Amino acid sequence: MNPQQSFDKNRAKEFLARFQGDLAAAMAVRLCALGDRLGLFSVLAQQGPATSAELAARASVNERYAREWLQGLTAAGYLEVDPVTLAYRLPKEHEKLFADEENPLFQGGMLQMIAYAQEPFEELVAAFQNGGGVAQSSFRPDLYHNMSRSSGVRYKNLLLQQWLPSMPDVQAMLERGVSVADVGCGKGAAILRMAEAFPNSTFAGFDAFPPQVEGANARAREAGLDKRVQFAVADGAEKLPASYDLIFTFDV
Repeated sequence: MNPQQSFDKNRAKEFLARFQGDLAAAMAVRLCALGDRLGLFSVLAQQGPATSAELAARASVNERYAREWLQGLTAAGYLEVDPVTLAYRLPKEHEKLFADEENPLFQGGMLQMIAYAQEPFEELVAAFQNGGGVAQSSFRPDLYHNMSRSSGVRYKNLLLQQWLPSMPDVQAMLERGVSVADVGCGKGAAILRMAEAFPNSTFAGFDAFPPQVEGANARAREAGLDKRVQFAVADGAEKLPASYDLIFTFDV
């Protein structure tokens, strides 16, 4: 402690309260990630209120852990409980965030992405000490899967419906037929959506992580779009292999 700096006890208490709130929120996010991974939110949304024993049976999880999950998220204000029957429910207002993967408000992908992003902690420590970074290969494939879930729900609900119509000149170019690049394309969700909507245009996606590119090309083949959509490994910080009429970047 700096001897020149006075100590404000009330300020310390206020900061402690804030920290405890942050800590409780972090724990709630972890519980929510478990709820998404195990389908607990979906079970409550689809089958209605449940006691811990009922939820455990419906979702095929351990009752003791189901009880801890229910009580923890009720304390956090995410769930509600009937004090007489001890049946827990997911409020309707919360369903869109946790149990409706087609809704633009859905947060399941983000919740699991945060959980998996914390795993290579020792590599992050080493990067702080020695410089450099944490290799993309240090993260589980689950991270990238949930990254696609998180961004994909926005592309599905907003890209064609709101984002492109807000740029009429760009939309007109796509309708007329132009060459398009997506830098940092991930598994290609954005330009595959555009390729379906704008058959006169051609698309190229670039990402620095080979497994993402492999997944994107597989998705293009499955959708029958691989003649107009190509994905390749490339670093967006360097020159692209060709010139394009439009260049997009999403969530990079």
